[in-house]
Amino acid sequence: MAADQLVRDTTFVAFDTETTGLRPVSASLVEIGAVKFRADGTDIATFSELIDPEEPIPEEVQGIHGITDDMVRGKPKVHDVLPGFVEFLGPPENVLMAHNALFDLGFIVLDLYRGRMPLPEHRVFDTVTLAKKLIPFLPGYRLQGLCAALEISKGQEHRALADARMVKELFLALLDRAEGVGSVQELAALSRPVGFLDARVTRMEAPPGFEDLGVAVEAEQIVEIVYMGGTKGPEPRRVTPRAIIESSGFLYLAALCHVDGRHKMYRLSRIRSFRVGE
Repeated sequence: MAADQLVRDTTFVAFDTETTGLRPVSASLVEIGAVKFRADGTDIATFSELIDPEEPIPEEVQGIHGITDDMVRGKPKVHDVLPGFVEFLGPPENVLMAHNALFDLGFIVLDLYRGRMPLPEHRVFDTVTLAKKLIPFLPGYRLQGLCAALEISKGQEHRALADARMVKELFLALLDRAEGVGSVQELAALSRPVGFLDARVTRMEAPPGFEDLGVAVEAEQIVEIVYMGGTKGPEPRRVTPRAIIESSGFLYLAALCHVDGRHKMYRLSRIRSFRVGE
């Protein structure tokens, strides 16, 4: 980021995700939406993709975002969508934003790890944190509530692109309240941005006893594991490991399961044995 990067010269990207649940290790992305814009409010481009999560969307979650199993059936898989999303973000000097950013970043980062894709280097401003700095003492900071309080028109709530547009409008309204902020550096001093590495899922080295599994991750070798959990019982299953992940204090193996052709998460403490190789 340039030392004197002015807000008026910066390209911003507001983004949002919709998912099958609340935790990346047990839920999946079903939609990503984003809008690229300038500080004067001019839209540059939009990104919107439904994603086949390869699992049923719980009915209670469908009731929140309105995305049904029929809507995502046959849509691209997440690893077909993410490269286009990362390309849409543009160069690292572009500034990103999301509402409750670490939630969205957790899902995106986990799937980037599973797809063995590098993490983007962009800074990400959280409009929750920014709103708390500029409009303190509100009873709540949900996106819809903030937009109502600031008289920002709403789109189709809880769909990714519509919420991304709301994040854009919220950011611009907050920027108007940020007196004396003319550069991205001054904005960062007001509200510290996060990065993709700050997501609540972290790529880890293999712990003691799992060193060979770590080697298999790097070499993309097939591993046969005996796993005490899930729906298939203790029968050996063949997987291609992608990464070892820490989330909420637990270690997981992110891997492609060859039984059903899906990416899954296996808690390391439940892997009773493993054998590297065919």
